[in-house]
Amino acid sequence: TKKSAVFATTEDNQTIVQIRVLQGEREFAKDNKILGEFQLGGIPAALRNMQRIDVNFDIDVNGILTVTAKNDTTGLETSITIEGSSKLADADIAKMLKEAENFSKIDKTKKEYVDLKNEANSLIYNVNKTLENNNENMNPTLIFEIKELITEITKALLSDVLQPQELKSKMQLLEDKIKKNN
Repeated sequence: TKKSAVFATTEDNQTIVQIRVLQGEREFAKDNKILGEFQLGGIPAALRNMQRIDVNFDIDVNGILTVTAKNDTTGLETSITIEGSSKLADADIAKMLKEAENFSKIDKTKKEYVDLKNEANSLIYNVNKTLENNNENMNPTLIFEIKELITEITKALLSDVLQPQELKSKMQLLEDKIKKNN
């Protein structure tokens, strides 16, 4: 069987990606078994999300898994082969499935939390780029209001007790202010 996924760099000027191959049903990597890992280097430095990495998973009839990562821009490719010795026992698989079922609500809530934080960080990044590129064309009062909202969102992200609705509300205000400029 084969499966493909496309990923992007997460940092500006990122030239290496780490690929971790996991086995399990949980939402977060730390809750699954690591089968192997490798790096794809030689990625041209660019803004985050600009470099695409195609990752292909191929399991043959003998249970041998080959994972290949390829950079779309350069065509550079690297892979790892994981043989049957990494296979979990049926009892371990059953245990992992049961744990995934038992923790599904908790994992879902944690994932929503992480997704919201990632969305907020991405919004801040994009708004800062917009300010950087259009600063001279924007109303100074609007710039001040936008920077204040960015500060409030950043503080909320650093808080020990994140209030999702409050964060979403501030993110929406920030998006509205940016649209107001256009």
